[in-house]
Amino acid sequence: MPYRTHAGSDRFLSVLVFLYVCSALLFSETPVFSRSSIVLCGIMIVYLLACSRQRGGLPLSRWMLLPYLFFLYALASVLWATDIQSALLYLISLFSSITGALVVWIALMSGASWQAVLGSCFWSGLVIMLSTIPEMSQATEGEMRLAGILENPNGMAIQLTAAAFLLLTAECRKKVYMGAATVFVLFATLFSGSMKMIIFWGVFLLYLAVKLHVWARVSYLRYTWLTVVYLLLLLLPIAIGSFMTEQLESLTVTQRFADFLAGENTSSATRFSMAEEALSLWSMHPLIGNGIDQVRVLGSFGTYSHNNFTELLANFGLWGTILYYVLYFVLIAGCLRGSLHNQRKLLVLVITANSLLWDIGLVSYAEKSTWLLLVASFYLLHQSATVQPAKNPVLLGNQSMARGEVHDPATASRHRFT
Repeated sequence: MPYRTHAGSDRFLSVLVFLYVCSALLFSETPVFSRSSIVLCGIMIVYLLACSRQRGGLPLSRWMLLPYLFFLYALASVLWATDIQSALLYLISLFSSITGALVVWIALMSGASWQAVLGSCFWSGLVIMLSTIPEMSQATEGEMRLAGILENPNGMAIQLTAAAFLLLTAECRKKVYMGAATVFVLFATLFSGSMKMIIFWGVFLLYLAVKLHVWARVSYLRYTWLTVVYLLLLLLPIAIGSFMTEQLESLTVTQRFADFLAGENTSSATRFSMAEEALSLWSMHPLIGNGIDQVRVLGSFGTYSHNNFTELLANFGLWGTILYYVLYFVLIAGCLRGSLHNQRKLLVLVITANSLLWDIGLVSYAEKSTWLLLVASFYLLHQSATVQPAKNPVLLGNQSMARGEVHDPATASRHRFT
């Protein structure tokens, strides 16, 4: 369904944000179309600079220094890289991802609607799923690994899950977006065969348990209902255990995970070898690393290590790895400050935890979707700190008007996250 901007939002800026997020989610693996995000980012920068005077400047924030500190370190690492051309090409990709995400933050704080982000996630998820239809007729039972427009089953799972996470923040059209988020993660689980979805479900079920616990604390009646639900869940495997086991064993993701536990998954064995080789490269220069994208150059596999931690250590050393992950530590600290009863803080904590766990099996530090999720998390954390929901917004508005207070959305958007 099409998105609509809220009253007071900048419609043109919202459209640009919508198109940028769509481009980042859909065309990350398509070299020609992926450049569309760079063009859209450039248009947003020009438009924001043109409007900055009448809006009182750009809504910058102190946390935005952290991504560029990491970028400057990556830039410096080109000096000691073995293959300078490879390092520069990857550096451009990293700069594009960081800048695009931060421009989206500035756009959101300058009047772009959050509904534009939700709408782009909704439509991008639908396109990704529909693009897998031609593969379904060729896939065999027990080896259902679809990729679609992203040309990679793991990529399909990652982008659909990222879209689902952001859809969970919806306040308007909540049922539609929640339903879409559920469909996205179920589709990714059933048809990508990615073991990352097992990590997602573990984190997400813990998130649901915390939400139910917070909900049940209000009254003894709710605690009773929650206890009944838990008992039913415990009894469910006894009642239909054999049927559940049979259905789970037929899933590609379950079969691959069982092979992994048995040591028979050749893909996992290769990835372990890649991570081990990256660690051996790190030992050569433990503090400063070998330079950006040098695992691909110096390693025997000729590609990245499929582990963000070992990749960062080998490329940037201990200092660069700390510079990158300090962003996640700031997010976690912001979430833990105050009460986790705030649903947005709790969701940001879940997104952050899931991202950190997924980094064990992928290299994400230069991906556009990674930086978009980081920026979206900071934006949601900012919103949870500055927006206090009112029990009776109409009455509150009348009281504010009676006191002569004027609520200007453009002014409100310039609050800074500290």
